[in-house]
Amino acid sequence: MISKKDFERLKKYQDTSSWCVWEKWNKDDKEYTSNLYGKDNAWVKHMAWTKDEDGLIKKIKTSCVFVALNASGKPDDGKTNVPWSNFHSGKNDYVLRYALWDDYYGSYITDIIKYKDVKKEIRYKETNSSAVRKDIEENPAILRDNIQILNDEIAILKDVEIIIALGRDAYDFLIKAQEDNPLLKTMKIVWVCHYSDRYVKWYYKNKKKGYGDYQNISRAECYKRIFIEQLKEQGLK
Repeated sequence: MISKKDFERLKKYQDTSSWCVWEKWNKDDKEYTSNLYGKDNAWVKHMAWTKDEDGLIKKIKTSCVFVALNASGKPDDGKTNVPWSNFHSGKNDYVLRYALWDDYYGSYITDIIKYKDVKKEIRYKETNSSAVRKDIEENPAILRDNIQILNDEIAILKDVEIIIALGRDAYDFLIKAQEDNPLLKTMKIVWVCHYSDRYVKWYYKNKKKGYGDYQNISRAECYKRIFIEQLKEQGLK
């Protein structure tokens, strides 16, 4: 749960972060249950929940935060004018919804790297994770300054106990930042495979054969099973 006051404070990040909240969907709606969701702004019509802030506040859970490394798509600079649209507008975001719907619905979700220049509020537009890593290595201030933003987000949420990194890169940078970050030191940080990983099915086929015939399950179901298994391996149910 979050107070109305703290929710209002978090709204300064509504263009770069979001909540694990989605409208219920019809399993027969191919637009909403496949990568068609991210095409031609089809996702916009599924964001009505952002307009009911009081209802949203009641759904919010603050004990767990999901953190990816960087945005998977370039900022739309407000063209769609939809708040909290990060993690809800990409072609693979339906996979994330499928995995988080049951146990993590209502959690906060964000990226580590939001800005190229925090002080000037210049958004970070690079989407290739390898390029992002190289950029951070050449300019450590990018990571340092963006971690301070993450600190602010977590401090506003107040009750965060667990950070689940989406992807190994995000996890490695969080663990590095945790070394001299008093706030992050109070939290358990774990990681799961990123939901847009092109090798999700390959991983399932080769490592998780015990679940049955991988050819008969969707990419979303495949990711959900990997997600659950990886968290169990790190002590989370």
